[in-house]
Amino acid sequence: MRIGRYDVTGEIGRGGMGVVLRGRSPEGRDVAIKLLSSEKRDAHARFLREGRILATLGEAQGFVPCIETGESPQGPFIVMPFVSGGTLRDRMEREKLSVAEAVALTAELASAAGRAHERGIVHRDLKPENILFRDGKPLVTDLGLARHFDRGVLDGSQSYGLSQPGEARGTAGYMAPEQLGDAREARAAADVFALGAILYECLTGEPASGHGTVLEQFGRLESGRIKRPSALRPEVPRWLDKVVLRALAFEPGRRFADGHAFARALREQGAPPRRRGPLVALLALVALAVVGGLLLALRARPQPSAREAEECLARSEWEKALLAAQRALDQDPRFAAAYAARGAARLKRKEYAAAKADLDRAIELDPKLEVAWQRRGIYQVVAPVSDIKGGIADCTRALELDPTDVEALYARARLLSGGLHDLAAARLDLDRAIALKPKDGRFWTLRGAVRGVGGDLDGSLADLDHAVEVAPELAEAWSDRSGAYYRKGDHARALDDANRALGLDPKDLNALSTRAAIWETDDAHMEEALADLNRALAIDPRHVGSLVNRAGWYLHTNQPQRAIDDLTRAAALDPTNVHVWGNLGAARNMLGDDKGAIEALTKYLALAPGDVEMRLNRAFARTNVSDWKGAAEDATAVIEATPSAARAWRARGEARAELGDRKGAIADYEKALELAPDSKATPEVKRRLEALKSGAKSARR
Repeated sequence: MRIGRYDVTGEIGRGGMGVVLRGRSPEGRDVAIKLLSSEKRDAHARFLREGRILATLGEAQGFVPCIETGESPQGPFIVMPFVSGGTLRDRMEREKLSVAEAVALTAELASAAGRAHERGIVHRDLKPENILFRDGKPLVTDLGLARHFDRGVLDGSQSYGLSQPGEARGTAGYMAPEQLGDAREARAAADVFALGAILYECLTGEPASGHGTVLEQFGRLESGRIKRPSALRPEVPRWLDKVVLRALAFEPGRRFADGHAFARALREQGAPPRRRGPLVALLALVALAVVGGLLLALRARPQPSAREAEECLARSEWEKALLAAQRALDQDPRFAAAYAARGAARLKRKEYAAAKADLDRAIELDPKLEVAWQRRGIYQVVAPVSDIKGGIADCTRALELDPTDVEALYARARLLSGGLHDLAAARLDLDRAIALKPKDGRFWTLRGAVRGVGGDLDGSLADLDHAVEVAPELAEAWSDRSGAYYRKGDHARALDDANRALGLDPKDLNALSTRAAIWETDDAHMEEALADLNRALAIDPRHVGSLVNRAGWYLHTNQPQRAIDDLTRAAALDPTNVHVWGNLGAARNMLGDDKGAIEALTKYLALAPGDVEMRLNRAFARTNVSDWKGAAEDATAVIEATPSAARAWRARGEARAELGDRKGAIADYEKALELAPDSKATPEVKRRLEALKSGAKSARR
């Protein structure tokens, strides 16, 4: 079974709202797929909310990150990395944590919750079962009950409240008292309560509010009848008793304000005190004098830092960025951030091999350096020879570390749309990028292009209109809108936009190609068309769009062999380009090479199986080589998609006659005449029909 672009390999768990499946991505990565199967009224809205919230929290924030969200025939789904280290519940059942381990673990979880709280998000279901371990690091998962408690943050108004007044949400033993009365009232302090309950259980092995019904547990909390952790485990220090009991206070206002405050209390009070004896103090005073002089000497020497290089990159000062990164590496040859900065500068200088080596080294030195993964993904977008799946995997890793990285989203969308032709996945990435940075014209431009390729021409133009509005200086936006207007048949606007794009960037290859296509619509401007195409290919001999368009020019001027030469080059550069194979099929057909035409059209239809016109062309090409079964299959597919296609009935009639299906052939020919009684082919169809009715085995002669 497949869900989206993922192969399902097994089931991880099942609940009332859906199922969590194990899967494998096209890049070979193991993933967990959360699939909604519930048909409850608010289930779909909650699932969408979970996806939106997950999109803002990643591994760098302490959460199992979201790789992708989408819709499938089986229902909506959320894809996350498969985390194999087990849950905190598994660990607690396997071993007893030391006091120091319990404190350190809870402080890390509290910091993760704090990062969500500062984004206006409350989890509402923190518990040991929702803490997973990846390489020993705890990560929070299952945000099914999470919500925004602040309407003012990004997406807050969409995720503010789905619970009904008076509705309880959460898990007994970890659910704050205010969640029992009305889950909508839960704020950051509710997560602090849950973290306090987790810490209490890690320390003592017992639930903080004891056993029994939920009301009995809350009764103990309200009356203060909770045993101090040290009463159950004597080695728990007094300060930790106070911190835990404060986190478990019945009134939200008496708890720590948020996860960050709870984490600080655990870390600061749990830090071992520094003690200095008289001799140590004397030595420290002597050392101060020595070190003070040393610090003054070092102050003039800049410490290794990639900040200057990053600032230069932000200002598009590539040479200065390169020098700054090199200075940092001269001081510390193991400085990962400096390699990442130098790699970015080298990418801009088109020093691709050196850039890749720098980014590989940065990731080797610091696998958690998000920007290095992002830039290595971008490398696969711009390099002459690309590893599409590797680039997608790198961008995905960057987004696991920081789900708000719009550059990684943009690069992955380009790889998905241009390399894998996965338009749905690319669209999801661009939707997220636009939500995060709505005034970046690049995102609107690419989404417009993706929608156009998917057949949504009106949606494409709407996005491109917005792109030129927010970024009128972006030549690519004008160029792509020119192409959209051309496909819509508005050649005047297409020409205006192409000229505007070329005014901003005289080397805009897409604008040159589109303008050439516009010139080709008028025989009086055919030479201008060829001049634009030749100019584009002089700028970049590897530009597939210009090769395809020049091949079209050659076909228009009845030069099929020249067209084939250009299309053969284009196919070597981009074998997934549907226009290459469509035009190649036409060129082979013009030369009478039916087998070559069938081969090209077969590759075209593998990429665009819904194109009935091309399938019909292949049906006729197959009749020319006596592939009657293949011709009948193609014609049948066209008839099922477009029952009014008279040519398809005619093609199938001919194929059926040759296959010995005389009755079927007669019915098909009669239908062809009914649909197109005045066609140029009508006399031939009538002749064949009469031959079949008279008992002839074949209608061709």
